[in-house]
Amino acid sequence: MQARYPLLANYHASSVFALRDGLVISQQQYLADVLRLRLSLSVDAVINACSDRYLFSVGFAAAVLSKAVSLLPPAKNYAAIAGIASEHQRIHFLHDGNIPDGVEGLANLDFIDLRELNTYEEFPADLDVDTLLDISADQQVITAYTSGSTGLPKPNAKNWLTLVNTAQLLNQRLLMPWCQQDQQHANDQSLPEKSQAMIATVPPQHMYGMEMSVLTALQGAGVLVAEQPFYPADIAVCFDKLMANLDSKLTGVLVTTPVHLRSIMRSGIDLDIQFVVCATAPLSIALASEFEAAYHCPVFEIYGFTEVGSAATRQTTQGNLWQTLEGMRLQQVGGNVQLINDRLKGDVHIVADRLRIQSDNHFDLLGRPDDALNRGGKRHSITGLTEQLLSIDGVQDAYVFLPKPDIEDSRPAALIVSDLAKPLLYQRMQLLIESVFIPRPMIILASLPRNETGKISRAAALKCLQSK
Repeated sequence: MQARYPLLANYHASSVFALRDGLVISQQQYLADVLRLRLSLSVDAVINACSDRYLFSVGFAAAVLSKAVSLLPPAKNYAAIAGIASEHQRIHFLHDGNIPDGVEGLANLDFIDLRELNTYEEFPADLDVDTLLDISADQQVITAYTSGSTGLPKPNAKNWLTLVNTAQLLNQRLLMPWCQQDQQHANDQSLPEKSQAMIATVPPQHMYGMEMSVLTALQGAGVLVAEQPFYPADIAVCFDKLMANLDSKLTGVLVTTPVHLRSIMRSGIDLDIQFVVCATAPLSIALASEFEAAYHCPVFEIYGFTEVGSAATRQTTQGNLWQTLEGMRLQQVGGNVQLINDRLKGDVHIVADRLRIQSDNHFDLLGRPDDALNRGGKRHSITGLTEQLLSIDGVQDAYVFLPKPDIEDSRPAALIVSDLAKPLLYQRMQLLIESVFIPRPMIILASLPRNETGKISRAAALKCLQSK
C-alpha cells in the first residue's frame, strides 16, 4: 500500500496556524479557505505568485488536494512566467493583486485572485478531515526552478514525501529544541505546541522560503506569518505586531538572508528575536558575530540547493563545520561528492559545490563551483573578495562576478553601492586586496538589482555593466 502523509500534521481545529493582518487564524479556518479554493481549480498545474504568505499557503494546499502541481517561478516577471506558461495548454495563475506587466496578455492563463476568497468562514461539519488530508507520498506537488544566478533556471519536480521529510527535519533541528526550552507557557492550554512565529523576508516561491516559512507550519512546528517584510522598518513592524498577538506568547524567528542582516545592522532597529535562520548566500563570521552581539540571539545558516532543498545547518559563529540533517550523509565517489538521503530510500544527488568531508555527516564548504578566482598564479575567491569589499568603510553593498568566465585569467568586475568617489575607493581597496584581484570595471550604483532572496542574476549583472 502506498504510504500517505497528512497535509496538516497534528491537526487540531483551534490550534493557531497563521497570523495575518493582526488576526490569528486557526487550522480549521485555514482548512476552510483551502477547501473553498479547491472548488475553483480544474487544471493540473498552477502558478502561485501570491506574495501574501497565507494566501500562498492556501493556494498551495488547494492545489495539492486537487492533485495539481504548483509551479514556482524563479522570478516574478514576464519572462519567467511566460517561459513556464508556454509548457502548458491551460494553467491557473493564483495571485493577490500584483500581476507583473505583460502577464495578463498570456492567453493560456486563468487568473484567480485569492483576495476574493470569503475567508475564515465556518468549517463544513460533515467532512472527514483525516481522510481528506492524507496525501500520497509519491504525488508530485511542486516544480521549483533554480534562481538563474549562474545561468538559465532549471526545473526540479518534488513529491509530497520529499517536502514532508525536509520540513520534519528542519523542525527537529531548529524549532523543536526551542519549543522544549520554552517552559513559561507549558501550562497555557490556549497556546498550541508550536510557539515560534516565522517572520520571513524571503518569498514562499523560493525553496528555502517555502520550507522554513510554509512547510514548517504545515508539519506542526512554526506559526506562519503572512507578511513578507523587506526593509528594516517593515521587519520591525512585523515583530511589533507579533508582540501584540496572543499576549506575546509567540516568539519571533527571523528567516532571512545575509543582505537583510546587513541592512538591519546598519539601521540599528530594535528587534526581540529568538533566533535567526539565514540562507541563499554565504554569511561571513564577522556579520554573524556582530548580529548575535547586537540582538542577543543565535544565527543559524542553512546549506542546500534547489535539487535537494535544505541539507545541512550550522551556527556560523561556532565554527566552519556544517552538519547534515538527520538521515542525510555524504560520501566521496571518485571525483564527486554524493549526498544520500536514507529517509528517502537512499535518494542520491551529486553535490556541485566544493566540499571537504570530515565525517559522514560533517563537512567544510570550500566554495561554489564558480567561486574560485585564479589570476597570475595567485588564488582568491569571489566570496572572499566580496567580504573584503564589504569591510571597507563607506561600502554599503557589493557584488563581484566574472563577466567572461570562459576566458582564463580574466579579471573580476564589481557592482558597488557606496558614497565614496572611485579614486578613494580604489585607494582603500589597494590596502586590502592584491592588485591582480582588484575588480575592473567597477560600477557604482544607487542600489544593486537584487531579487527578493537577495540574489543577483547573471543577466542583471551584465546589464548593469553594459549600461555604463
